Amino acid sequence: MKITRKQLRQIINEMIESSIDAEILSDSDVDSDVSEVSPPRWRGTVEKMKDDDIDNPWALAWWMKDKGYNPHYKDDGKKYKKYKKKKSGGG
Repeated sequence: MKITRKQLRQIINEMIESSIDAEILSDSDVDSDVSEVSPPRWRGTVEKMKDDDIDNPWALAWWMKDKGYNPHYKDDGKKYKKYKKKKSGGG
């Protein structure tokens, strides 16, 4: 089914009109529906971010995951081996 530009404009205008008529939610309604879900394998890192007073660690973790970053903490809170500081063996 092909849609002409005129039909597309009409559909968009109808959607805009219906959304204007819709009830506007308050901030408290929106906040109660938001679920705080960390990306897979990022729970430990998100918990560490919460300890560091980051405003929205879940959003930051999803952004970092999308950019290709890797989590530094496992889900149980322990640091991944490759991110642990190496002990210097002074000699």
